[in-house]
Amino acid sequence: MEALTNGGFESGQTGWTGTTGPITNNTGRPARTGSYKLWLGGNGTAGSENESQTFAVPSTATSPTLT
Repeated sequence: MEALTNGGFESGQTGWTGTTGPITNNTGRPARTGSYKLWLGGNGTAGSENESQTFAVPSTATSPTLT
């Protein structure tokens, strides 16, 4: 089961909330694989950026692991 939506950022901002801009397909610094990447602090200015997702761990999970 995939806990995160679009965990590799390949669908751009889909599934993520936070600062607009850090998830980008800018080719100036290409993604390791695919087109999109998360690039925090990539604009060269001081500031605060964040991205997050909310997910639920089932109450029946006896030993959940997030990797």
